[in-house]
Amino acid sequence: MSQPSLRYDIFISYRFTQHDWAEVLAHNLVAQGYKVFIDAWELYGGQHFTHAIEQALKASRCAILIATPEAADSGWVQHEYELMFSLKQKGAGFFFVPVVWGKFPDFPFLDVVHAVDFGDSAEAKYREAFQRLLCALRQTAPGLPRILTVC
Repeated sequence: MSQPSLRYDIFISYRFTQHDWAEVLAHNLVAQGYKVFIDAWELYGGQHFTHAIEQALKASRCAILIATPEAADSGWVQHEYELMFSLKQKGAGFFFVPVVWGKFPDFPFLDVVHAVDFGDSAEAKYREAFQRLLCALRQTAPGLPRILTVC
């Protein structure tokens, strides 16, 4: 069976309880020019979603896993993570970026994979974390932060 062509830049994995936040993130990524897969935009009623989600993940350049305590308890998010890990291990250039939103979750891979921490939802903090996420998606270091001058 041939590898599906890449249809998406980014696949977003999240627990449904974080849907609103995930969708805002997806809109912001689309505004930056990325083609994003988020289930609410791509799946339709009656569709066999397990197969559709697995195919979309395989047809993505990279993935974002929104890591929250609720996601850590989700069997489905765990399944998506295992597929992401498998795709990364195959060495075809696929990678995933963990994004922590809210309380830091208990995902064992976060002990060795650097996450982008959106921590709190204050606008300035969100913008800073979003810029770090854009760097991660380009696989480049963010560099020195801007220095604020004190008068």
